[in-house]
Parts: sequence; C-alpha cells; structure tokens
Amino acid sequence: MYFALKNIGIDNEEKINTLTSLSDRWQFIDRIAKYDGYNGIQFSNPFYGIPIDNLPGYIKNFRLTYHLDYTADFSQDCEVEKYNSIIEKGLFCAVENRVEDVSLHPPIAWYKDHHRRDEFQMKFSRIIETWLPMFDSEGITLSVESHVGGNVFLHSSLEKYADFISQYPELGTLIDISHNFNDGRIISDIIKMISNLKITGLHLSDAISGAEVGKGTHLPVGNGEINFSEFLNHFAHYDIYGALEIRATSEIISESLLKLKACINLA
Repeated sequence: MYFALKNIGIDNEEKINTLTSLSDRWQFIDRIAKYDGYNGIQFSNPFYGIPIDNLPGYIKNFRLTYHLDYTADFSQDCEVEKYNSIIEKGLFCAVENRVEDVSLHPPIAWYKDHHRRDEFQMKFSRIIETWLPMFDSEGITLSVESHVGGNVFLHSSLEKYADFISQYPELGTLIDISHNFNDGRIISDIIKMISNLKITGLHLSDAISGAEVGKGTHLPVGNGEINFSEFLNHFAHYDIYGALEIRATSEIISESLLKLKACINLA
C-alpha cells in the first residue's frame, strides 16, 4: 500500500487561502506532498479552492484518487439527479487526469426515513448499475466508503454495507477505519467483514470507540484506541492507498504519517 495526502493541516489551509494564483496553490500542495513523502494525493470536492479539472503535469506524477465528498439525501428527488451529476463530473475529471479511483459517500437515511431504506437502496443500486460499467470501461475503479449506522446512513450496519457491495464484484470498498471503529467494531471484526470485498483504499485517522462522533473520529494517530499495526499490516501488500483524514495542524499530521509508516512490516 501507499500513503496519500488528503488533509494538509489547519495552518496550511490558512496559508493556501492567501495564495491568489492556481499555480501557486498547486505548487504549495506539491511541496507538502513531497516534503512529507507521500506517493499519492486524494482530491475532494472542493479541494482547497482549486479546480481539479486540469491538473499540472507535476501533480500527475503522484498516484491520484478522487473522493466525491457529498452525502445525498434520497428523500428529495432532486438529490438523486444532483448525485448523478456529481458522479458524472467525477468520471470526466478522472479520465482527463489519470485518476485511478473515484469514491462515493453512501447516501443518508435520517431516522425519520428509516422505513424508506429499501426504497433508497433501490435508487442507489440503479446509480451504481448505471455508472460502474462506465468507470470500468475507462480502467477507473468506482468505490463506496464504509460509512454506516449512526441513525444517519443508508446501511444500518457494516454487515448490511458488505451485503450491498458484494452484489457488485467490480465495485470498490473504501474503508473509513475511524468511523467503523467509533461505531463499536473491533479491528479483527472489520477485517473479517470486508475480507471478500474489493478493497481500493483506506481513510486513516484514530478514533475512540463509542465516543460522540465529532470528538471520537478523525483524531491524530495515538490520540485514540486503534491498533494500526494490526490493521495496516493486513493491507501492507495490497495495491491500495491510505489517505490521512486527520483534523489537526500540519505538524501533527506529519507525525501521524510517520507513526503509520512505522506500523507497517513489509518483510
């Protein structure tokens, strides 16, 4: 596996916002990624105020992935159309810029809409069945992040998520270990649950099991309870990315990256 830059740090976000030209902003991203030793970059939408439809050549030297950081509410019909539009733009961007994987947030199902989960899942299925062959024909993987439960997301559990993803052998799985651990799942349980799925990436940050989501996820490595040696070594020889999704300063994120690298045994 390789590590990908995603969050640049609170202090660097302030710095990049002072840069007026796109060239300066891309060079700033390039310097951070190279200095910290990342092999990849994961874009999100938006990406620090930078359009990502026409990337500089030096950015394309990294392994690139694109996370469509939008959570659709299928109780509103207009959201299905918007979700499809976002995926369409993601595919176009990926084709134009040598992006290897595009990942989706699963849609939400608020508590008041739990009785409509089957209906929402059918809508999600139609979306996957529409776009998955198009991504596959371009040699780009389409993946769905493992956000579940919390009386919020479409799938009430990791089991339900795995059952849905397994219907589509070419559909990738992006594991958000922080959220899954915070939901009360242990590492061995998470690995067992997704072992037969097509794993394409990891969102990496520490977590506290059972804590309030805003306080118990996206923590610096070492500030939570995750055994990253156990988790990462299962994937050490997979050709997948690990994108750091940590809310902290750039220094703390850099320290977390070093800790994660130290966890992996490639012998």
